[in-house]
Amino acid sequence: MDRHSSPSMWDGTFPVASLGQMTFMITANEDSSETAMLVVNVTSPPVTSGRYGREIFAAHDLSETKITALITHLTVPEKPLAQGTLFLWPGLQPSPRSANFNPIGNGVLQPVLSWGRSCSPGNQPSAYSTWWVSAQYVNITAKEAGFTGCQGGPIMLVTPGDVLEMAMSLDGDIWRQTVKDLNTQQSVAFDMRLQGQDQNYALFKIERWNRAVLSSGVMFTDTTITWSDPQPMACSPRSIGESDEYSPGIVTNGGRQCTIKTIILESPRVFWRLQSLRKRSYGKYQEEVPKVPAGSS
Repeated sequence: MDRHSSPSMWDGTFPVASLGQMTFMITANEDSSETAMLVVNVTSPPVTSGRYGREIFAAHDLSETKITALITHLTVPEKPLAQGTLFLWPGLQPSPRSANFNPIGNGVLQPVLSWGRSCSPGNQPSAYSTWWVSAQYVNITAKEAGFTGCQGGPIMLVTPGDVLEMAMSLDGDIWRQTVKDLNTQQSVAFDMRLQGQDQNYALFKIERWNRAVLSSGVMFTDTTITWSDPQPMACSPRSIGESDEYSPGIVTNGGRQCTIKTIILESPRVFWRLQSLRKRSYGKYQEEVPKVPAGSS
């Protein structure tokens, strides 16, 4: 190899589950004694700050890589004020570029913890008497028969402090959702065929309606997302709420799985830290976000 020349092309393969610094030794074809060192730093994609109470995990190539399973654990918060409606949920959603996006369009597979009234089918309890949960599919834009509006399975009543194991998995062409209360061992389920439509986004969300107020953060623990193909860089959220926090994801199974120990939407600790910083910077703090009681951090 001419020491004063440079190669016109170099092909290399990156380990699919690797993040961080990697070192490669490049050897000339004609003379194996001539080598060069290449140091590459592989990092997660940048995280953008979204609105309060929402985190999104997504693969990079949304047209080819789909999510095949998600399991997480949601702790039921204390009872909120008796006003409005709250939906707390993890969910799976397609990209407009996903396989078989049409004719169904943009629906969401979502096991939903609810406070107040909902469009969900089933025997709902009296409003504000208790938290309740069911596995659902919601699509407010579809015109395809059988996929419009709110669909779901049986309803289960739950108690503050209960841990709900929420699982979604693709079994052939059927999406199977289950919610199990690990405290009572009761469970509910709902299956849905989506005509082969891929699901590309994993979401964790607080959804508020009609001035609903939640006085604590929402915690998801021991979350595992499974992709059809290696996606190690998708183990960080693309978007997070301003007062959300999460544990760094751990990539396993050759880059096909990501495990996140903790996701907290609207963390009181982060919320009050932001409030303190803004008071010092601007002398006041005005945000249309729920008030968190002192001592919650």
